Amino acid sequence: MTLLSLTTGFLLWMCCAIHKASAGAACEDPPLIEFGKIVSGVKSGYEENDRVQYTCNPGYALSGSEWITCHGKVWMPGPPQCLEIPCGRIPAVANAAFEGRSKEKYEPGETIRYQCHEGFQVTGPPEIFCRRGNWSTPPFCEDVSCGAPPEIPNAHITSTQQQRYLPGAKVHYECVSNSQIMGVNYVICSDGHWTKVPSCRDVTCEPPPEIAGGKVQGVKKPRYLPGETAHYQCWQGFLMTGASTVTCQNGTWTELPQCKGEGRKCGPPPDIENGDILSFQLKQYPQGATLKYKCASFYILKGPEQITCTDGQWTNPPVCLAACTTSEEDMDRNNIELKWTGERKLYLKSGDFVEFDCKIGYVQDPASSPFRVQCMDGTLEYPRCQPGKDCTVLEMAMERNNIKLRQSRRRSYTYRSEEYILFTCKISYREVSNPEDFNAQCQDGVINYPRCENVTCEPPPEIAGGKVQGVKKPRYLPGETAHYQCWQGFLMTGASTVTCQNGTWTELPQCKGEFSLPPCSRPSVKIALKLALGGKMYVLPLYELMTFFSCLFQAACTASEEDMDRNNIELRWRGERKLYSTSGDFIEFDCKIGYVQDPASSPFRVQCMDGTLEYPWCKPGRNCRLSETEMKRNNIKLRQSRRRSNTYRSKETISFTCPFSYREVSNPEDFEAQCKDGVINYPRCEWYFG
Repeated sequence: MTLLSLTTGFLLWMCCAIHKASAGAACEDPPLIEFGKIVSGVKSGYEENDRVQYTCNPGYALSGSEWITCHGKVWMPGPPQCLEIPCGRIPAVANAAFEGRSKEKYEPGETIRYQCHEGFQVTGPPEIFCRRGNWSTPPFCEDVSCGAPPEIPNAHITSTQQQRYLPGAKVHYECVSNSQIMGVNYVICSDGHWTKVPSCRDVTCEPPPEIAGGKVQGVKKPRYLPGETAHYQCWQGFLMTGASTVTCQNGTWTELPQCKGEGRKCGPPPDIENGDILSFQLKQYPQGATLKYKCASFYILKGPEQITCTDGQWTNPPVCLAACTTSEEDMDRNNIELKWTGERKLYLKSGDFVEFDCKIGYVQDPASSPFRVQCMDGTLEYPRCQPGKDCTVLEMAMERNNIKLRQSRRRSYTYRSEEYILFTCKISYREVSNPEDFNAQCQDGVINYPRCENVTCEPPPEIAGGKVQGVKKPRYLPGETAHYQCWQGFLMTGASTVTCQNGTWTELPQCKGEFSLPPCSRPSVKIALKLALGGKMYVLPLYELMTFFSCLFQAACTASEEDMDRNNIELRWRGERKLYSTSGDFIEFDCKIGYVQDPASSPFRVQCMDGTLEYPWCKPGRNCRLSETEMKRNNIKLRQSRRRSNTYRSKETISFTCPFSYREVSNPEDFEAQCKDGVINYPRCEWYFG
């Protein structure tokens, strides 16, 4: 294309613009409306009887005619309004009541507060609000009452038993005879769980032990009650030191006597339980004689395996520690199982450790002993688990995280505590969370959902000096391509084909003009560009015409109403209706009423860069509710007395004034207060004669 043809084209365009300007448009551009947009009939200029059609954003309803007509340089009838849709009946919440009376219809911004029944605790915000015809997510009332109190061996409950216990309820225990309570004698219901349970210790004694050089008189009993006694006597040729009578106290015997042989000789060695001596026994042993012991199978020798006769007395013998056997009955009673093995029975030597875990459907009791247990002389202290809350997989949560269940044939969405829930990404999405998070586990009613992200691409963006070939699709799958071509008079640098990869397009090509002309930064050129983009005319000197013509080919920016609606923003200066800007210009945005700036948003003053605008974004703000108490305290009232609702959306202005015989104390601008994300700064008045 030659310089002459470019200039000729521009002059033809300019002539058309002059003719159009002289003819005069019948109507100005149709007015923009809040929360709505024009969907048909948009033109660069409007003649008599031209029509445009309006529609409202989702959540808003049209009030007035959707069509307006240019008639006598005026749009008839006036533009419609987009009014926020009210909400229907409030959602029911199990085990809760709501404050106030039930209605068929609730106005936008109205809030409802839920109160959980006794024994239930609110999870999530207790209030819901009406926004765009829908209620916000209601809370959940969690059961924090307790079931049956735990059973304690050798004890019974003295309190009146109930099926359900409210938080703070106390249950008392009493030990059976010959047992002693350890710790407090009660448990308390707290947050759905019972506090640590006491135990009852057996205070009877085992049969009195044998002593070297002597024996217990009479026949031994299997158990001895507290206060009962036993009597020792020494063999012939042995002398007793210490009291011959011992007493059962708190499950143990008082100090045992000793029998020493005459002439420093020792009598037969003492017997040990679950063990034996490795030689034939004699009636007497000389000074310095030694003997060895050995334990039975599955028992562990503790102490020296050898004893010595010293001054008519044997040194202390060892003991044989009993082995432990995991009991199925005990594990079932405590709702536990072995952690690392599928076996139901396990033998352990004294000192060995074993680990337990809760059965499916149960969770660790906060008052339980540790789940890693040591075998101590044949005894295992079992931990315990309590019934856990079931989990329900929520469609909304899966939709929000772009995931689905891997087990598609499963009929129920309910899982028991400790049960695994296998998730996977939806088609065209990829994993964001760690791979192990997709094997989630129900943990006492809570599911930690993994997350996937969309790997499809939005339609390929426009580029300065070029366009995308063909019709754009709404979404592109990974691996799909798009092809660019430059306008006439522009040369492409980079590949003309771009590919959708991981949700983004590969590097875009550039289309550069064939001529190197002056920059577009002169004030007169910028004014002309702005007017030309708006369909209006501006006279330029001849020497700047080529610069102006070159700048027309550079990318301009269009503030898209759709993008602004999606990001909950609007142009900052409400009277500004022009949505076009040249490259390098700045546009300022603001949040729409009902929204506040998102802390993670990009700046709200945005520069047009080669046809691209980086839109900021806002998030829903909290509504404000007027407090009659605060207004009385500050001696103020509303200027708009006819307003029905006391609820204001974020960024909405609230006009206050002083009552009769009161005067302003706060600054005048403070009486035009604004709802700021749920907070109102009230102005103050004082009595004239105060």
